[in-house]
Amino acid sequence: MGPPAPPASRNAPPGYDPRSAVFILHVYPRTPEGNPAPPANLASWHDRFVRGLAIPGALAAFLTQDLGLATPGDQPAQAGVYLDAPHSMTELVDTEGLKSLPGSPASNWFMGWATSSPDGQQAPALAREWLVQMCDNTLHLDAYEPYLEKLTNLRQAPADTVLRASQVLTGQDPSLITAEIAVRRLKQALADPTRRVEVSDLVDSEIQRLASRITDTTAHPLGGVPFADQLAAYEKESVISACLLATGVFHGDEIHASLWIRSLRRLISARRPITGSFNAQTEAMRHYPALLCLWAMGISAILADRENLLARFFIEPTWTPIFGRPEPQPAVHCLNPNRIVAADDAAPGGRRWLFPQSHHIRTASRDTLSQIEPEDDTYREACDRLEYLASLVAMDMGAPNGLPWAGEFITRGRYQDQDPKLRNLLEGGAFGADPERAQTAREALNIWIIQHPRF
Repeated sequence: MGPPAPPASRNAPPGYDPRSAVFILHVYPRTPEGNPAPPANLASWHDRFVRGLAIPGALAAFLTQDLGLATPGDQPAQAGVYLDAPHSMTELVDTEGLKSLPGSPASNWFMGWATSSPDGQQAPALAREWLVQMCDNTLHLDAYEPYLEKLTNLRQAPADTVLRASQVLTGQDPSLITAEIAVRRLKQALADPTRRVEVSDLVDSEIQRLASRITDTTAHPLGGVPFADQLAAYEKESVISACLLATGVFHGDEIHASLWIRSLRRLISARRPITGSFNAQTEAMRHYPALLCLWAMGISAILADRENLLARFFIEPTWTPIFGRPEPQPAVHCLNPNRIVAADDAAPGGRRWLFPQSHHIRTASRDTLSQIEPEDDTYREACDRLEYLASLVAMDMGAPNGLPWAGEFITRGRYQDQDPKLRNLLEGGAFGADPERAQTAREALNIWIIQHPRF
């Protein structure tokens, strides 16, 4: 529980803020005799959550008052809770007769997280919100709302656990430690065919969270914000979704394919019609989270030798443009990095990147895929192949005016291979499963590259 740990820590994932302190409290409920404690009811868990939410304030007071350390005011406090039972959450939570939804057994874990905001919720309200999430997504309870309503009305936080305004917690702010936990839970669930509902719940809830952020024009104004700031904000918000989808594609089975495709489709569709004035490039960036996820899924598919699934990622999710002709566009078209990413082409030593969009997304996605492929050279080769295959499919589906995913693969001559090994892509439905169409796409891509030299 607490803000991220410094990146200097050997065990900390990259991206932790070195200015923050982290406090993790592990609790194992036990009886006085040392045996596992019986499950506690929702009211008890509400009290425990409220008391736990006092820890960020107590930690800050310890640092400033007891240790005399200066703490910057620009770092919001963060708090999280993670419950894990051997078999079912009912081993920790007594539902007291509340009925489960038919066919939806309780999963064995729950996690909630929040970050501080002056206009956020007080601890009792946030604790209740966590219980709502637990009842919906972990316990799968029916008609629990009246029970939880009583908690807010009848139970107030003890005086020493009410957070000050500067420490009020609100919403769900994903952190890298949450991504780490989520990925671990996904790996465990993927290995068990009986936990398909759990896999779906975990991925769907995170994709829905990200989609909600994309549609929030308060968080992401459609103008007046530097492009680099918009890209950085979307990258931070997309970490968990991209990690989950990359892990799922790499470790999952064919039975999960529809979940990955549905997730990508949902993110693409989050770029909805708008009203009022806007900057065209900023508006197009609303597809950037979907592109980051497609990139992560695509690299994973290539590394796992599942290019038949990659073909489906390119073709099956579609988006109907909100401007111009309302004809559905496949993901390989509407998520072309050259249509979305406005990246700085400045390179070290006063040089320029030939393909700044390509360089930016490769760099932005490296940490996401580091657990799947730690070797930089192998990662670069997978990126080259992803851009090349996407370019071939784009040239085929956009004929005669296709736009390739022009990127750094061109500088290494990957498109000149005599045998591009397209069998799996064809089996996935690319080029209409027609080798002659694939050859035509190769020829069209070669012509485009010759006509658009960068060096």
